[in-house]
Amino acid sequence: MINNDFHTITKVVGVTYENESGVAIQSILPNLKHGENLFFIRDYHNQYDENAIKVYSKSGHIGHLSKELAAEIAPFLSEYDDYDLEGRVIEITGGDGKSSGCNIEIWVENKNISSFEDINSNSTAPREIPTQNTETNTELIAQSIVFVIVAIFVGILCFGLLGKIWWFFYVFGVGAFAFATYMLNLIIKISKK
Repeated sequence: MINNDFHTITKVVGVTYENESGVAIQSILPNLKHGENLFFIRDYHNQYDENAIKVYSKSGHIGHLSKELAAEIAPFLSEYDDYDLEGRVIEITGGDGKSSGCNIEIWVENKNISSFEDINSNSTAPREIPTQNTETNTELIAQSIVFVIVAIFVGILCFGLLGKIWWFFYVFGVGAFAFATYMLNLIIKISKK
C-alpha cells in the first residue's frame, strides 16, 4: 500500500507496441529528454488490467505502468482525490539496433500544492519583503512642522490683518489656528513612536 510519501523509480511497460494514436512508441522514446515531465491517466477501459495507468509525455502516449505498480497506486488515487501521480524521465535505455526503454521517476503529489515553489511559500523561512515607498517618522515630523508654520502664518495673516476687513478671513484664521493645533498634536504622537 502506498501513501502520500510514495516515490519510486520504475520502467515504462509496453514500449514495443504502438500507442493509442497508432504511432510506434519506439519512434517517440529517443526524442524524450532527461527530466522531461510526464503525466498519467487511468485506463478504465483496459481489458487486461482494471488498475491500468497510461504514461504520457508531451509527445503522446508512451506506455503503461507495470500491472503490479498500478495495482498499488490506483486504489490510493481513487481513495484520495487530493493527490495526483507525477513523474519525469530519468533515462532512455537501449537504442543502436536494440529496443529502447524508458526509466522514470514517479511520486504522488498533493494537487493543492502544485510545485516545489508553492511548498516553499508555505514554509516559515524568512522571505524577502518587497520594499514600499514609506516615509520615516522623521520625514513625517518635518512635513508636519512645515504645515504648522504655514497654518500659523495664514492664521496670523487672516485673523490679525484681513479679519478686520472681512469677517470671512476672521473665520478662516481661526480654522488655520485649529489646523496648526491638530498638526502639533500629530507631531507629538509621531515622535513618541
